[in-house]
Amino acid sequence: MQALVRKLATHVAHATTADSINARMALSNGATRIFSNLPKGFGWASVPFNTLTLSSQFQPIFSLHDKRAIGYEALVVGTNLCGHEFRADTVFALSASHDEELFLDWLSRALHLRNFSNMGSQRGLLFLNAYPEAAVEDPHYPDVFARMIDFYNVAADDVVIEILETGVADEAQLADAARFYRKLGCKIAIDDFGVGYSNFDRMWRLRPDIVKLDGSFIRAAARDEHARVVLANMVQLIKECGAKVAIEGIEESAEARLAVDVGADYLQGYFFARPSAHSMPRELADRIFNSLLEINETAPPRASLGT
Repeated sequence: MQALVRKLATHVAHATTADSINARMALSNGATRIFSNLPKGFGWASVPFNTLTLSSQFQPIFSLHDKRAIGYEALVVGTNLCGHEFRADTVFALSASHDEELFLDWLSRALHLRNFSNMGSQRGLLFLNAYPEAAVEDPHYPDVFARMIDFYNVAADDVVIEILETGVADEAQLADAARFYRKLGCKIAIDDFGVGYSNFDRMWRLRPDIVKLDGSFIRAAARDEHARVVLANMVQLIKECGAKVAIEGIEESAEARLAVDVGADYLQGYFFARPSAHSMPRELADRIFNSLLEINETAPPRASLGT
């Protein structure tokens, strides 16, 4: 009986190994197809995935220090046959398997890198989302993302990888992913910090260049004095850890002014500009941002944040 169990276990192990090898080969072949189906060049590109057509939208991110747009976050949008648009979370939910989700993440990043050329010569940084499952798998396929960056002629140091780390509890896997992207020359951002698994211990381990605070923080702080003090202290702690702070999800003038008050480095949200499938001239983005800041400066002074 024990001999039979050992034989079955060996068979299962071999089958699992074979399945893993086949899956990795399929993914590698899929990555090659991305480059042939999505050639480099100018003009806005879209690409089919299952029953959807995927396209890129870009939302500017503004620097308070520089008083201008320093880059764009790329967002994938899926459009079905009826013309209805779906956000990234819905698009990824349609993936049939882990491998398909990884392929979709690669496909989305390639699409954004390809379309980023339309953002002009002063486009700045490209913020790319890496879904948790894809981020921890990328080190196992080291040539794929490196080839993407080179193929679409985007400098690695102009790429900021946003790691949405709420879906991964394994510290070692996240650290490996961060080291992988940094070795390529990319910058690292932790997205939606303060949600799910996020904590300062994890931030110290990953050593991100930028920490993006979820919009729920700024909305709460705009309504509640205690939340305002907590937000200000959080921003200060993140800066003391050596990272820049971005506040996203800013939708109202009071939230924009508060983000300035608490010392955020970067601002992002509908209040400044919505994601767009069309390029926004750098001068226009800067003018919009500065005019909104001027509105904030003329508003009545806010009460002290306290200590």
